[in-house]
Amino acid sequence: MSYFVLVTFDLHSAKSQKYAMVKRELAKIEFNKYVVGRKKTPTQLPHNTYVAVFDNDDFEKSAELTKFVVREVRRIFREAAIVGVFFVSAGRGWAWRRGSVLKLGRLVGFSRLTGHSGGTPHKHRAA
Repeated sequence: MSYFVLVTFDLHSAKSQKYAMVKRELAKIEFNKYVVGRKKTPTQLPHNTYVAVFDNDDFEKSAELTKFVVREVRRIFREAAIVGVFFVSAGRGWAWRRGSVLKLGRLVGFSRLTGHSGGTPHKHRAA
């Protein structure tokens, strides 16, 4: 069984050339912006999210694989002089779904559900 690996990141004050450089470097280690399901139709991932599939033969445990990917992402960021944060996840036997919200309506019940009417969120007190 293989590993499904996800990398997502936020770059601090980076120009579009830096994003393109990260995309090129991630592609060199088999990460891409699309995931293909059973129907063999490519599904585009959200901005700054990349996935790859790695064989078990290369890595015995998911922790080894995430360490490898973290090292690679750090290398990419350093070589491009990028400041930012990233998240790496790896697992076997995965499932995924894509979703979207195409139209936003008024959030009528938001303040009723959370006790929050906008602005800075307040801290909830324990009962």
